[in-house]
Amino acid sequence: MIFFLLLGMHTVLASREPGIPVTIRAAMLRMDKRYGVIDKNTGPVKREPTQIVHTLFHFVQNLMNLIESLLPRFSFRAETFFAGEFCGANDFGVEQNVGHLHLVRRGPVTMQHDDGSSVQATEPTLIFYPRPFNHRLIVPPGSNAELVCANVMFKEAASNPIALALPSYVAIPLKEVPGMDITFSLAHAEKSRGGSGERFILDRLCEILVFQIIRHEIDNARMCSGLLAGFSDPGIAKALNAFHEDPSADWNLDNLARQASMSRSKFALRFRELVGTTPASYVADWRLALAERLLMQNQPAKAVASAVGYGSQSSFTRAFIERNGTPPTEWVRRRSEGI
Repeated sequence: MIFFLLLGMHTVLASREPGIPVTIRAAMLRMDKRYGVIDKNTGPVKREPTQIVHTLFHFVQNLMNLIESLLPRFSFRAETFFAGEFCGANDFGVEQNVGHLHLVRRGPVTMQHDDGSSVQATEPTLIFYPRPFNHRLIVPPGSNAELVCANVMFKEAASNPIALALPSYVAIPLKEVPGMDITFSLAHAEKSRGGSGERFILDRLCEILVFQIIRHEIDNARMCSGLLAGFSDPGIAKALNAFHEDPSADWNLDNLARQASMSRSKFALRFRELVGTTPASYVADWRLALAERLLMQNQPAKAVASAVGYGSQSSFTRAFIERNGTPPTEWVRRRSEGI
């Protein structure tokens, strides 16, 4: 998927070099210096299409590092449904059962909410509703706004830690987040360019923007308690990453605290403050959630038990029944039949 995304970026940028919009060129310059694509002392050099893709690859890779530590169970996807000029008003309701991402390139745009609050966008702004949330998009009479709008669907939204940890809505002027403008500008450039694969590329760019919003909220300590809040603490994040990379290992409080370079007591207290549960409960819940996903892939219960860190199938079955009220094989049958 990333390959096709970068291919689309390559097409957009290579076809417009050197006439790349100022916001994209500025963001590229920042990234080039960071990743050594150009010399920090001599300044910009002639840009080749392969260098553009190389720079973007590292940029996307960094954005993905945090989210890649989460299992596919907690993924999300974006589907663009509007790109262009808009006037008038449109309602987005909770009955749609999706979140929404609005990329405002040109306003004025107002988002009105049921509680009387509102968001005003008169400059390039990202407005993100991670969960279903009633809002009314309004462009005043006599004005035209330029927008890209997408539905955002979180997998297992009711228990998805990404969706639950974010506030009800986030509004971010682009000038406040260096680097986000490149993805934003690429989305609007792709919308203007059109052609084969436009919708696919727009969808992927919107997903990257959601990644960037999540990272921005973590960096600014605006995540609610929960899994993603845990990633805001360097020590807790190291322990979480180590566990997620190898959930079948022998994880206990001592091992997790060692990964975090903390004492047992400090780690247990900090973990509970941020994540909202004890380390032992988190490990057990995560392993069983992973087990459910593996079972739905038709893997045998014995293999699943080993893969998620249980010493025997019988101990796994007991824990599974305690969580779900039924043995693994019966649970799979019921899920398959839609019961």
